[in-house]
Amino acid sequence: MRRRLLDIEAIADQENLREAVLAASRGKRHRSDQQTFVADLDRNLADLRQGILDGTVPVGRGSTFVIHDPKRRTIHAPVFAERVLHHAIMRPLGPILDRRLIHHSYACRLGKGQRAALEHASACARRCAWYLQLDVRAYFASVPHATLLDRLGRMLVGDAALRLLERIIHAHTDHPGCGLPIGALTSQHLANVYLDPCDRLATDQGHCGGYVRYMDDLVVWDDDRAHLSQILVGLTTTAAALGLAFKAARLNRSTHGLPFLGWRIFPGYRHLDRRGRERLVRRWAWLDAAWASGSITEGVAQERMLACLAWADHGDTVDLRRRLGRQPCHAGATAENPNG
Repeated sequence: MRRRLLDIEAIADQENLREAVLAASRGKRHRSDQQTFVADLDRNLADLRQGILDGTVPVGRGSTFVIHDPKRRTIHAPVFAERVLHHAIMRPLGPILDRRLIHHSYACRLGKGQRAALEHASACARRCAWYLQLDVRAYFASVPHATLLDRLGRMLVGDAALRLLERIIHAHTDHPGCGLPIGALTSQHLANVYLDPCDRLATDQGHCGGYVRYMDDLVVWDDDRAHLSQILVGLTTTAAALGLAFKAARLNRSTHGLPFLGWRIFPGYRHLDRRGRERLVRRWAWLDAAWASGSITEGVAQERMLACLAWADHGDTVDLRRRLGRQPCHAGATAENPNG
């Protein structure tokens, strides 16, 4: 595939930056750094534009915190000005990266997402007798900067834009020379496209019966168990060439159930796994307590509770949703953060 132009002028364009501010502000309008930025919007955008064009825009600033969701994860949240920068980059870069991806890669893409991934996984489970599931060990922390930049250089034309991406990638110094910060928009998209060689190996060369990837969670289906074992060898070799390693592979019958995105998928149905049910109940109790204490409004609580019910509606959870809907307000709720 030929290289595509990523123009630094397109990133720094005033209209692009204004659209990036709107995107970065979604869900963040209560934050003081967002309010400070938009209070003097024209000057801040002019400074951001100049910094992008002359290569001096600050990168790597933000706060760090830990969540348990359910695994322990270190989140690096960029300051608002850098969130705007990332959105400004991804507006022209996102479509370029998206064209590189196969149809059945579902993370960080318009028209895809977790529900579409679950639907496709259920269809594959109904169609194929066996599945092979793989998960990259410490994925975001393991992506080698040099290999990622080399791959970007093979996809993109535009020296100034590539230098900006290089500065953003190298700004993450938790593990010098490797790793992408969880919490940055650019990290999500770059990490998603980085595993495209594994997608191609499984689908184009492996000729499998079915395939789905959601970020670093890969599942391959086929009626031939031996064929899946051969694909495993190829995927392991491909991942090693990318500087990555898989956790222990899971090779099992579809009728035994596939644990995927917090659900357990069987050929004829799917339900929330134990951790998924516990997280949903804990989240519901936290929202109820936050509403009772006045830390969130009734409208916000209802909106987020409806989002919880919508997520539970992805599978066979009628009894659970009825139980949550009947739960008396504030009964047994605590103000503890649901992410631990």
